[in-house]
Amino acid sequence: MNRRTNSSIDELLEEFDLEVWLDDQGVDYNVKHGRSGEQLNLKECPRCGGKDWKVFINRDTGVGNCFHGACVDDPWFNKVTFVAAHMGLENGPAVKTIRQFNDSMGWRPKVEKKQVKEVDITDLKLPESHELPTESGKNLKYLTDRGVTKEQTKKHGLRYSSNGYHEFVLNGEKKRQYFSGRVLIPVRDMEGNLVTFQGRDVTGESDRKYLMASGLPATGRYLYNAHNAVGAETAVLCEGVFSVYAMERILEQNGIDGVALGTFGKTLSNSLDTDSQLSQLLDLKRNGLKTVYFMWDGEEKTIASAKKEAYALQKVSGLKCMVCELKDGHDPDSAKPSEVLAAFNQAKEVNWKFSVLDRLRK
Repeated sequence: MNRRTNSSIDELLEEFDLEVWLDDQGVDYNVKHGRSGEQLNLKECPRCGGKDWKVFINRDTGVGNCFHGACVDDPWFNKVTFVAAHMGLENGPAVKTIRQFNDSMGWRPKVEKKQVKEVDITDLKLPESHELPTESGKNLKYLTDRGVTKEQTKKHGLRYSSNGYHEFVLNGEKKRQYFSGRVLIPVRDMEGNLVTFQGRDVTGESDRKYLMASGLPATGRYLYNAHNAVGAETAVLCEGVFSVYAMERILEQNGIDGVALGTFGKTLSNSLDTDSQLSQLLDLKRNGLKTVYFMWDGEEKTIASAKKEAYALQKVSGLKCMVCELKDGHDPDSAKPSEVLAAFNQAKEVNWKFSVLDRLRK
């Protein structure tokens, strides 16, 4: 009798090497390294079809999730559910597929996986780049075209890299990751220390608008601009950094005392350590934060995600949580300022009564 037929699911899945299977299926992925260990970063989500590198699966456990937002109802994966989604199967047939794959591979020595060494962030520096605004006071045209003021460019430490690179170690060998033609966006912790960064393509020629630095913690562990929110009573959570900049301008122009923060996606990282967005919101509460507005984009699934995350945050933290509903899938960076202001002023508080009424409306 086949040994694997009677093996437990745990043994079956432990034997199943997801990375080898991804290679066999021709799935496009990269290996990343962060504080939570090595991650398989997939270009496309097999469940929602998002193709912007927002699926992260732990390299050892096979557990991960999609940060695209369209997977709001079920963003989590394990080895079985990932195979099921990729193959268009139910979980039972997916287990059978895994067993067949294991059988087809036979006995084999464990594959030596690519080892990405975590970069020491103690003295982290950005790739070679130009300070913005320039000494003559000029802002980058790309930023000006997107409404980012010179004051914001300076405040957030944005820089332009014409041919800079980031060094990391792969399998003991030093590698270079080039950030040519990109705006460098520093990401800082609550104390203002540089912990990672993004590079936003401004040429229009790259298939990856945003490039994340290999070997550094994932941006989704941090609240963008949180170091500028210590002591603030009101915070507005946006998704991307350009929505943060747009929201920042709207708050200032309308005399609203609040700070815009970025979540780098449509969920909040919620481990209770010092490197999660939930723990940073709790830190901000201890420093005076009282009200949090969720100003994510206006897609139906994203609004549903915002309600879910806001309700969870309210229960855990006791913060007053408000959900803003923009229209037609817009975010603060793409909607008219008047529409963003209206959504802010018409935001609904999330609590147990709101949750019950929201379910009754469906």
